Amino acid sequence: IYLFVRNLDFGKVREGLESASIPLLVTAIVIGYFGHLSLRSLRWATMLHPMKRRISFYNLFSTTAIGYAVSWLTPGRIGEVVRPVLLGRREDIAVAGVLGTAAIERVLDAATIAVLAAAAAVAAPLWWRVNGAPMTVSVPFVGQEGIVRVLTWLGAIGLAGSAAGLFVQLWCFATLNK
Repeated sequence: IYLFVRNLDFGKVREGLESASIPLLVTAIVIGYFGHLSLRSLRWATMLHPMKRRISFYNLFSTTAIGYAVSWLTPGRIGEVVRPVLLGRREDIAVAGVLGTAAIERVLDAATIAVLAAAAAVAAPLWWRVNGAPMTVSVPFVGQEGIVRVLTWLGAIGLAGSAAGLFVQLWCFATLNK
């Protein structure tokens, strides 16, 4: 927290809050926070469905919120372990299975970020320039290339890999559910 606030100008923060619409700010925070937790809880319920058909939304939501709070308050993201252990105990589901879904969830989060980064790279603005000349990077086995071209190719490769991974995942899911 110290590293975050050490150079913060609290006067400007106060001015920003005084000029903000407090009801709109509170509404955005509430919708954002509860919407995010609700969607994550529903996604987790979908992943847990093979282990238990009916899981209380209250337990999903509250354990997700508790896990986030523990992660914010302790080092090492311990809340990522607390959340599935707590839900496993509350819903009488094997903790190992619930921990596995939490791990898969994090892998899916990383894959989503990779896809978004790849899409951003493909859509990189063609006007990126430094001092009037295109920025370049050194690419092994290729040499100097424009960064936009490199990002476009990396993005295209990332998107193709993501599409292939999705195809394999859907194929495995279809094969396992026969």
